[in-house]
Amino acid sequence: MSLSRRLAGLLLLTLLAIPGASGADVAIPPVARVTDLTGTLSAEQQRTLSGRLADFEHEKGSQLAVLVLPSTKPETIEQYGIRVGEAWKLGLKGVDDGVILIVAKNDHRLRIEVGYGLEGAIPDAVAMRIIDEAITPAFKAGDFYTGISAGVDRIMQAARGESAGASPQQEGAGSDAAADDPVAEQAARDQLEQQRAEFAEAQKQLDAMQKDQNGTINLIVGFFGVLMVAILGIAVFVGIRQSKRPGGRASSGSGRNSSSASSSSSSSSSSDDSFSGGGGGFGGGGASGNW
Repeated sequence: MSLSRRLAGLLLLTLLAIPGASGADVAIPPVARVTDLTGTLSAEQQRTLSGRLADFEHEKGSQLAVLVLPSTKPETIEQYGIRVGEAWKLGLKGVDDGVILIVAKNDHRLRIEVGYGLEGAIPDAVAMRIIDEAITPAFKAGDFYTGISAGVDRIMQAARGESAGASPQQEGAGSDAAADDPVAEQAARDQLEQQRAEFAEAQKQLDAMQKDQNGTINLIVGFFGVLMVAILGIAVFVGIRQSKRPGGRASSGSGRNSSSASSSSSSSSSSDDSFSGGGGGFGGGGASGNW
């Protein structure tokens, strides 16, 4: 076995031995109005949803996106949701009027992630009502498109300020019940505070995970630095030895051609998507649910 192969094998074993070096967190897909990584929505359903979200953005200026994925584990959907919000940056910069509806199908969990600028129009309690009243009933029946479509409608409705995220009949009944039942109102407040406390704890865990990952990355970078110096030293030594042998120049020329071909093949074209976030920020507003 050649020395270079031994070094490559040693590097692979070292990376596998470092905890977390392979990256356990679920990757964040490129930003899009509708992303389905589970094959749940048909192509026509995705086009229909995307068209409605584009119309909403042109009308209101706010950006709303739908993300369906198998699972967010080992992260909670709250931790994953804030990472998606920070990566996609939906909503205008300084206005922060973005919303993301996230469905983790295999986990039976979903979340409405609300940008800073829409927390007044879609507070946590309203986001929870949208989940409970519009989305989860359809999900329990196995009709994911209907649930997502109804949830999108209610989110857009609340963002426009047309209602508190419910039909007029439900809105009136809810207001009367809250006014006549202070116990129910206090229970809703307690639930809201509990959700905020859970999010704060989740954020602390996410910060700790990121610190651990940064330490791992630094270790890997340092290892790569030492390894590259060793490889370069060996390469120089081997090159000097080969240059003294007959045919050494021809071998070197072949290496240059191979390197050029490798460099040419490594370049790839990237797809150009007209939809992108406007620089909006997210701070954990919204609500989560299950079915």
